Amino acid sequence: MFIITRSTSKKMTSSAIVIQSIIRKKLGSCINLNKTHISDSECKHELEQQIKDLIKDHIKICTRHKQHAKNLKKLLKLVKKERDKEKKKERDKEKKKEKKKEKKARKKRKNADCQCTELLVCLYLLRILPVYDKQTIITNKQKILDDPRFRYNSTTIEHYFNDLQEYGTNKEMTKYMLHIDTNIIDFDFKTIYLTGKKIIFPIINHLITSNKLNDRQKKGDIYLEYENNSFTSISVKKNFKCTLTNYPTERLAKECELFDIVKETKECRLNICKNYIPHFDTLSRKDKKIQYKLVRKEKINSILHNSNLDLWKNEERIINNTNVQQLIIESMFPDVSFQNVSYDGDTWKNIISYKNIQSYQFKRCNTLDTTTSAKIWYIVYINKKLHYIMEIRGKNEIYGGGAIQAFVYYKKTRLKDIQTYKIPEQL
Repeated sequence: MFIITRSTSKKMTSSAIVIQSIIRKKLGSCINLNKTHISDSECKHELEQQIKDLIKDHIKICTRHKQHAKNLKKLLKLVKKERDKEKKKERDKEKKKEKKKEKKARKKRKNADCQCTELLVCLYLLRILPVYDKQTIITNKQKILDDPRFRYNSTTIEHYFNDLQEYGTNKEMTKYMLHIDTNIIDFDFKTIYLTGKKIIFPIINHLITSNKLNDRQKKGDIYLEYENNSFTSISVKKNFKCTLTNYPTERLAKECELFDIVKETKECRLNICKNYIPHFDTLSRKDKKIQYKLVRKEKINSILHNSNLDLWKNEERIINNTNVQQLIIESMFPDVSFQNVSYDGDTWKNIISYKNIQSYQFKRCNTLDTTTSAKIWYIVYINKKLHYIMEIRGKNEIYGGGAIQAFVYYKKTRLKDIQTYKIPEQL
């Protein structure tokens, strides 16, 4: 609440006293009009005008007592300052709302099959645009689609362009393509296939089957075909923080015939659910999902924060198995007859074959475990150098098949932790 300072002058004319009284009354009535006091912008605007008028009257009546006019002017400044603060608050609120809307819109896009970064790499390789900003790409959309070298799925191509609209700034787009190394691949291709994970092109499907690749070993989102019938596969990630790949751990164990461990692990998962969901066994799939959501955060996840649980010990038994480790390595580094390349906007490199790896080692890394996350950690050494971080955590409801999975990341996603905890980068 604003207070009008009394004049420091010893003498005060009756007219000055009247003016002071009027101001107080007007302030009081203005404040009483609105319960939010001076915070309401309309109320402040009205108050400003009243004070301006009073200043004019006051200067005319009390020229000898200039201090009163000065006090009124100070009050006017304060009112204006408060009104400006309120306006700034309103602007900030609007900005926050807009940011929340943008964030929400980005979160909604959970489908990773049509990421615009794959389209950006295609455009860079085609080299038909002068610059790579949103407007130029959208304006030249038909020109891109009509390029005889460019092959795509007509039912999904629109998703790539829609995703482009939600991508960051033009500067980020240009930066994303900055590290594509023109020395690694041959740019003189005859056809470029934008496949994503669902391949519809017979020639690419034949390439996959002839190399006897399973779903874990298929890396390409883009394929280049050359005149001599050779190919290059390009795996594209949005950024280096993205998961390189993920494998359901119990499925890996089944492939390695570790049936006893699989059975024990499943029992551990189900017992956790039974402890917190009444009559769990008798519930339908739909009801299980509903009840699971109600207890997941506060109860089930908090239990899973304990890395000494039997569930995690069984997961360790799976990952520590040499046959499982071999499967993971063969999945990460498939042996293929064509060039395999990966790109994450930061690093453009060839994916080596597991046959060219001299040694690998999976080490349990308890120092990365926390009491606030439902996961355990491993670090992976390739040829005695730390290259990858692997987390074991639930992807879906832990009672379902494929619930616990191994997610592999480049080490740079946790480089600070590696340095902080002094994890050896070389064996």
